[in-house]
Amino acid sequence: MEFAPLQPVDRISNLPENVIADILMCLPTRDAASTSILSKQWRYKWVKLPHLIFDVTVWQEFKVDERTMRFFLFLYQVLLRHQGPITKFSLVIPRLKSCSHIDHVINFLSNYGVEEFIFEIYKGYRIPSSLFMYLQLKRLTLSACLINPPPAFKGFNRLVRMELCDVIIDAEVLQSLISSCLLLEQLLLDFRNEFDFLEIDAPMLRLFHLRRFFCSSICIKRSQHLATVRVTSRQHIMADEFNYGNCNFVGFFDSLPALHKLCMDFHFMLVWLIINIIM
Repeated sequence: MEFAPLQPVDRISNLPENVIADILMCLPTRDAASTSILSKQWRYKWVKLPHLIFDVTVWQEFKVDERTMRFFLFLYQVLLRHQGPITKFSLVIPRLKSCSHIDHVINFLSNYGVEEFIFEIYKGYRIPSSLFMYLQLKRLTLSACLINPPPAFKGFNRLVRMELCDVIIDAEVLQSLISSCLLLEQLLLDFRNEFDFLEIDAPMLRLFHLRRFFCSSICIKRSQHLATVRVTSRQHIMADEFNYGNCNFVGFFDSLPALHKLCMDFHFMLVWLIINIIM
C-alpha cells in the first residue's frame, strides 16, 4: 500500500488577522517590515501598523559612516508606504544630531492623527511649530529639546499625559503650555532649569511626578483632583545639583488639599535633609 506524501501546512499564512496584528505590534518597526518576506499573506500587513517605533536598536543596524543617511532613508520608506492612521510615533535616538530631516518627519506626521508622540535626540533640537498642530494628541513625551510654541498655539485639547525631561523652556512658556491642556491628568517634570516661581494650573490633574526640585516655589492651582504626588531624584546626581536650599518645600504641599498618596525616594529625602538640617 502506498501513501501520498503529506502536504506541508502553511500555518504562518493561515494565522487569523488579529493574531498577525498582535505579532507585528510586538516587533520593532524594522523587524515588522522584514516580515513581508514570510508569505504573500504577510507582505503588506506591516504597512498598516498604527505604532511606529524608531530607537537605538534600529539606529545601530546601519554603518557608522553612513548611519544618518541610511536611517532616514529607511524612515522615509516606512512613512511613504504606510497606510491608515499612525496613532503612536516614537523617535528615541539620543545620538542623532539635529537636521532638517527631523523637521520634515514631524511636519509629515501632522496629518496622520498621532495620539502619542515620544521624542528624544541629541540635546538642543528645537521642536518645530508643526508639532503643535497635532490636534489628536493624547500623550506627549519630550526630552532634551527646546520648546517654544508658536503665538497662535491654543493648547492640546485632548492631551491627558505630558512628560518633559531635560527640556529647555521658559517658566512662562511652561505655565502657558500646561494651562492650555485642559484635560491634562498626568504630568512629569524633570528639569535642570531653575525657576524662581512656577504656577501649575491644571484642573483635571490627578498625578504629578517631580524629579529634581528645580523651583524655589511651586503652586498648584485648582488641585481638587490631584491625589498622587511623586518626588524622586536621579541617584547619580550630587546634592549641589538639586539646589534644594532655597526651595519652599513645605509651601508646595500647602496647595494640595486632595492629596491621598505621596511618594518620595530615599535619595531625595536624604539630600534634602542634609541641605536643610545638617548644613
